[in-house]
Amino acid sequence: GYAGRFYCPRMASMNRPCYAAIRAHAPEAPALVFVSSRRQTRLTALDLVSHAVADDRARAWTRMDEAELEEALASARDAHLRHCLSFGIGIHHAGLVLEDRNLVERLFVELKIQVLVATSTLAWGVNTPAHLVVVKGTEFFDAPSRRYVDYPMTDVLQMMGRAGRPGFDARGVAVVMVEESKKSYYKKFLYEPFPVESSLPLVLPDQLCAEVAAGTVRSLPDALNWLGWSFYQRRLEHNPSFYGLPDARPPSVARHLSNLLAAALGALQDAGCVRFDPETQAVAPTLAGRVAARCYLSHQTLLRASQRLKPSLSLREALEALCAAAEFDQLPVRHNEDKLNAELAKAVRWPPPPQALDDPHAKASLLLQAHLSRLPLPISDYVTDAQTALESCARVLVAFVDVCADAGWLDACCTLVSLLQGLVQAAWPDASALATLAPGAFEEPRNALRPALSGLRCSVDALPEFLERAVQDPGRAKALLQAAFKKTPQDVEACLAAVRRMPAIGVEAIPEKTGGEPALTVRLQRIRGPLKKGGGAPSAYAPFFPKIKDEGWWILVGCAETCRLLALKRISFGKSLRTTLKLPPQQVHPGKALRVYLLSDSYLGLDQEYEVAVA
Repeated sequence: GYAGRFYCPRMASMNRPCYAAIRAHAPEAPALVFVSSRRQTRLTALDLVSHAVADDRARAWTRMDEAELEEALASARDAHLRHCLSFGIGIHHAGLVLEDRNLVERLFVELKIQVLVATSTLAWGVNTPAHLVVVKGTEFFDAPSRRYVDYPMTDVLQMMGRAGRPGFDARGVAVVMVEESKKSYYKKFLYEPFPVESSLPLVLPDQLCAEVAAGTVRSLPDALNWLGWSFYQRRLEHNPSFYGLPDARPPSVARHLSNLLAAALGALQDAGCVRFDPETQAVAPTLAGRVAARCYLSHQTLLRASQRLKPSLSLREALEALCAAAEFDQLPVRHNEDKLNAELAKAVRWPPPPQALDDPHAKASLLLQAHLSRLPLPISDYVTDAQTALESCARVLVAFVDVCADAGWLDACCTLVSLLQGLVQAAWPDASALATLAPGAFEEPRNALRPALSGLRCSVDALPEFLERAVQDPGRAKALLQAAFKKTPQDVEACLAAVRRMPAIGVEAIPEKTGGEPALTVRLQRIRGPLKKGGGAPSAYAPFFPKIKDEGWWILVGCAETCRLLALKRISFGKSLRTTLKLPPQQVHPGKALRVYLLSDSYLGLDQEYEVAVA
């Protein structure tokens, strides 16, 4: 146990004992040191280097000759990692680039370095057995609550389990360093069996929403029966005090479950995800509830969306609604990152207020705006955080489109789709669509491409026209693009590769009636663009998006006079597709024009709009 009220000084006081533990328990064997943050990996490794140098053991943990060491140092991109590797110490955290992480893992597994300082995520993700494991502190900073909280016991066990793995070592040693007041608790935990408890109450509203949307729960008695078969019910009966119950008598348990379900249903009703009839006790999902369940979103996200989405939505309002989603609640804001956020805020289009710079939602806004502007991020941690944020954006925006479509908000749907297009292509939706073809971070792609556009005799903003001309005359397009991108031929090849990947879709919309009701049949034909094997929808060309994304489309039908959305369908297709959209008869009148939109979920500038007269 280590005394100390403040976290950072207490972690610093553990460094010398950590070094002593490595000398005592693993003088020649691999040692793994777990810390709570990326910053602590660096500080701990540097302190271990200092102690080793002070003991005149600077190279004691290095198991490579000079040539091999020089090669490893040359391939390391992170400066702190490069410094520590020269002393036989590696650092590993999610902020390192993939090549550095792979390098450290390989050197440690091959026993080229003896000590590895890592965050707790390494315990779950990578097989790195060791003879000694040091858990340096059992707390981590929780951004939403803005305080240090304890690791889950499963994490501590997983970290300890890295010591003495079968097939690698006959025995292992684990050293757990804790705050003094928690020492007896961890002693009891280590030497006495602890039961596994349920965390269902923390996520009960979202779990209940999914069951209601799936039709498993249709009434309050159904919900009680569903909860009665859960692991939570079993643990409630065996350990009631852990869940705040005085005893496990059936009346107490039933009352507790009823109150818990009432609170969860209340939260879902407030979010507009379910309808509950107190007289019949029937529970039914709303469209918002079905959307939350299908897109794996928190009910809080739908609640916040209902407060921010509206019929006419600007791009800024759409971005603010996206960044307010509950999926960004856990985006980490680390120590002193509010200063980095303040610097980044100076470069983005819409900076958050200064008092919100330590808020995860403000950081999400900064990261997404930096991505749209293709700005360099200050540290590698931000690159990882931006990838995490981007991976949630697509399903959140798809859910928002469904909510706005249910309300008949055509303008809002189009704005949300354009924001998704911009995030996939790393370009602002209200800038030139030619940013899709620009291989670098151009403030204004049309200026860089203007000579090529002029030479191909097409207008500045007509991306489809430019694609058509470039396909017809690729040699001339390459020469003109070479003049536009004067740096490297790779830029030209990247632009031409984008040209070859861009789809061209033919659209035919035919009004008709289905069962006496008005409908619109839409036929789509892929004129140009790659296909997947088997004829499925191809992957989108998205070099700046963190993961592979399949190409998708929306068909929207709106009223030309009222700008009201009448029908929407999300589709993906290979070579061709024929689909029918039913229209509300009370809003479709003979002689009135309908607007049909084909919107991409991946590409800027390739949307199509047609006007169709109803007979």
